[in-house]
Amino acid sequence: CVARGLARALRHAGFDRHAALLLLHADAIVSAPGHTAVHAVQWLRTAGGWAKTERLKKFKPLLDRSPLPTLLQIYDSSGDSTHTVAIVGDLIFDANASSPRPLLDEGLNACCLGEATFVRPSYAVRFEPAKALRAEAAQALLARESA
Repeated sequence: CVARGLARALRHAGFDRHAALLLLHADAIVSAPGHTAVHAVQWLRTAGGWAKTERLKKFKPLLDRSPLPTLLQIYDSSGDSTHTVAIVGDLIFDANASSPRPLLDEGLNACCLGEATFVRPSYAVRFEPAKALRAEAAQALLARESA
């Protein structure tokens, strides 16, 4: 589910509060009519704290790495574009995997069903936090390290 993978990525990046809130609304996001990835993006925008949510129209996940959470809807070799994952830095967060995968061709291919392989993003959005949210995330990561 788009909300669960994205929530894991948000938590990894220190956005614990947004991750928890996203999980609370996961069922509503996936049951809303239409494009679930778009619903997740809209929900996070309304949760606040983001300076920018940028649609990445020519996103190349292996080349455009960022410590900022990036939502990626996968278009695979079978023509399917229903699965969404999230990327932070060099890691892929997939709700169907128990732990993050490395951001490599093999990792992207593992996110596809069956024998299908990753072809390109069909939809991608990067979340850039505003100053206050960035500070909150840094504090959460520091607290996690010292625990």
